[in-house]
Amino acid sequence: PALYATSEKGLEQQRLRAHKELHTQVIAAVRQAIAAVQRDPLRAVVPLKNSADQESQLGLQELKELLGQKELSWRNVADAVENALIRTARGEVTWRKRGNAAAQRNEWQDSRYYL
Repeated sequence: PALYATSEKGLEQQRLRAHKELHTQVIAAVRQAIAAVQRDPLRAVVPLKNSADQESQLGLQELKELLGQKELSWRNVADAVENALIRTARGEVTWRKRGNAAAQRNEWQDSRYYL
């Protein structure tokens, strides 16, 4: 039940009343909810693997090869790309077009082809 108060004294009285009268009901409701969640058959299943994780790791591996940085991670990829762009703008690095092998390798890995 709702417990309303319009003053500090009323608020304190409602808190005492709630603790006195509703304490056991709240405990029972919480225990019942926890038990229901623990018995839920949907929690027992193993979730599907996320293909995005595999794709992101493949993308990171390709960036490692492209930038020549074995220690590259998703945490430092932005800095590595920024540095590569700066070095390219200064003429310190030149790039050549990659072959089509990378595109062909990933062609059937595209998530649009999965059921």
